[in-house]
Amino acid sequence: MSIFKDFELEVVDILTSNVLSQELRSKLDSEAVLVDLSFSGCGYFLTVKHDELPSERVVCSEGASGEVDGKPIGFVIFIEDQELMLECFSFGEDDFPEYYRELGISVDSGSAILNDNSGVVADKKQNGSTIWNWLKRCLGL
Repeated sequence: MSIFKDFELEVVDILTSNVLSQELRSKLDSEAVLVDLSFSGCGYFLTVKHDELPSERVVCSEGASGEVDGKPIGFVIFIEDQELMLECFSFGEDDFPEYYRELGISVDSGSAILNDNSGVVADKKQNGSTIWNWLKRCLGL
């Protein structure tokens, strides 16, 4: 039985395609060991361990965003010490209940979440993505 939901495997494939081989990404689905699954109220962290994952820290954040119940969500992957941690987060509009992981989360490849260290988050896609629209609404643009 897989630790990952289908959409999470899609996110792992997208975000780590330049870091992990296809072979290793496939092994994660069948061989990874669950380390932790914790919910923060505005998202969750899923951490798995696999002996072939890198020891050095790698952060993967470009290439995927998503939507659940019409609300935009983002993804970041941290790899370090043979562990991969997938963070799935909302953009603060609403709570992110634990059952969201069980819903039909759609993943949009080709976008990247940008953070300019001022707390402003934007999607660099120019095609009217939900994250960009959310940011424009919040800033009154």
